[in-house]
Order: sequence, then structure tokens, then C-alpha cells
Amino acid sequence: MLSKEIKNIEIGIIVPVYNAQQSLHRCIDSILIQSYSNFKLILIDDGSEDDSLMICRQYQKHDSRIIVYSQNNSGVSTARNKGIELCTSPYLCFTDSDDYLEPDYLQNFVESASASPDVDMVFQGINRIFTDRTERIIPNKGVYLRKRLLDGISDINQYSIFGYICTKMYRTEIIKRHHLRFNKNISISEDRIFALQYLEYCNGLSVINRSAYNYIIHGNGLTAYKRSYQEIKQAADINLQCAQHLLSMLQSPRFENDTRRMYIISSFGYLTALFTTPHSFKTQKAEISDYLHFYAAWLPFYNPANGYHKLIKRLLVSPLKICAIVVILRLYWSLKRIKQKLKRK
Repeated sequence: MLSKEIKNIEIGIIVPVYNAQQSLHRCIDSILIQSYSNFKLILIDDGSEDDSLMICRQYQKHDSRIIVYSQNNSGVSTARNKGIELCTSPYLCFTDSDDYLEPDYLQNFVESASASPDVDMVFQGINRIFTDRTERIIPNKGVYLRKRLLDGISDINQYSIFGYICTKMYRTEIIKRHHLRFNKNISISEDRIFALQYLEYCNGLSVINRSAYNYIIHGNGLTAYKRSYQEIKQAADINLQCAQHLLSMLQSPRFENDTRRMYIISSFGYLTALFTTPHSFKTQKAEISDYLHFYAAWLPFYNPANGYHKLIKRLLVSPLKICAIVVILRLYWSLKRIKQKLKRK
């Protein structure tokens, strides 16, 4: 049984919407049939050019729990920030308009908050929906109060799901009191950065060993190759700064090592972009040189399973000169582009 206090707490669900008419009905319907019904659904239409706004308005007419706000197209972070501004519920969480929830998604959060009323963040797993399979990723259950907060994040990082915005429930008052907002200048890893900044003011974390969020995996995972080197590197560096700031307040050797590992994983993303987007040989050589100067000692913290990541690490820890590393990576991506062109013919 939930305590009366927790049972009656309202949760704000913030959903950014942009050209989502194909998936929006499924998303909203999955929210409206939640077993825990005390919520406000905040739909932020980000200048959609399809019928998304009309669909939102139609739902609003039939359910007083729904708030609809329309803005000029400004990006998902701006939409989420507007949702935070409009939210008056004691707790809030985020859903994306192309995903959908299982009926116990909110109930999971509420039950955990009831069992551990002193925690400020509640976390649950995620279901990754591919075209041919579903991966249910369920973390181990646990409660981590302030001194063990970073150990809790390390436990979650074992499953590589801490960065998902949809896995967490936050206290609205903490977000608003400390003026926490999503970074509008980056479009990668802004979810994780927001969560790390929130943890600075967090007294405790509760992790649920359940998963009720269905996250749709789109495409072939090549999106990162289209992002710029600067954009990916900036996101990785901000993530690192946030993690190091937490480490300046809370001791956790596990999280410290985890931070190094996570940075190397992120850095392989921006090193990939260094060779998949236009850069001169001179620039590539200089960036690899700087990278090895600052982060060579962190490379042992990451043991990649990905074949290309294995190649990058093997080259970076090898005795090869930087010029040779650059030549090999330029050749690798040139051959890959040729293969892709041949496949399209």
C-alpha cells in the first residue's frame, strides 16, 4: 500500500512534440491508460509542420489533465525547458513522442518514492525496441543516499542506461530552485548532462528493478557520424566537467574510474567524426596529438566490444607515430565510403 501522502502526489509528464503525427496517438494513449492516474500531461509542440498540434488539441478537449503549448521550432531542449516552466506538479518526468509507456511506468516511480521518501531521483530500466527484437534492460534494485550517490550511478552505468532522460523521475522544486535547464547549444548527451547537474542537489537515488518505458530505436545507428567533431567533443567535455564537479564534492573511486571510461567511449565518437567530416590532415594530426597528451592514460579503462572502437584503441595505444595513425584512419574511412557507394549502385 502506498502512503496517503505519496499516493496523492501529482506527476508532470513533459512530452516534446515535433512532426510526430505517426506515433503521437500511441504515445499519448499509453500515458492516458497509466495505472497511476494523478498526473498532468504537458505537450510542447515545437513548431510541427504536420498534424501534431491538431492531435494534441483534440486530446486536450477530452481530458482536463492535458496542457498543450505551441512554440516556434526551437529544438527539443527548448521544448523540454518550456515544459519545466509550465510544470506545477511536485514531481516530473520526460517522455519522447515517438516512444510509448507500459501501464505501470508511473506506478513504478510512485511505489519507489513511497518506499524511500527521502530520495530526490527515482530510476527505472528501459525497453529498447528494435525492428526485429526488444531488449529489456533492468538494473539492480537499490537505494543510495548522499554519500553513496555516485556509487549508485556507477551501478546504473553497468547497463549503459543512465543517460536516457525517460528513465528518471525528478523533484520539480529542486529543478526550479537551482534553475536547472537543458543545454540548448548541444543536441547530443544533453539528457545525461542535465541529470548530472541535478545530482549536485540530490539527497538520494532509488533504483527500481523494473522497466516500463518503450524506447524506439530508429535507423542504423549512424546518426553520430553526421554530427560535427566540435559538437560531439563539446558534449563529451561538458559531461566530463559535470562528473568531475560531483567528484569534488563526493568521493567514489568507482565513479572516478567510470567517468574515465565513459569519457573514452564518448571521445571515440568525436574521434570518429574527426575522420567522417571534412578536416585537413594537419588538423587531424594536431587533434590526435592533443588527445593522446591529455587522455592516453585513460584508455585502459575502456575495453571495447565494437570492432571499430577496438581498431581506434589499438592504434592509440600502439607505438605508431601520429602521422601513421592518421593515415590508417583516413584510409579506413575512405574504403568504407567506397563500399557504401558500391552498395548503392
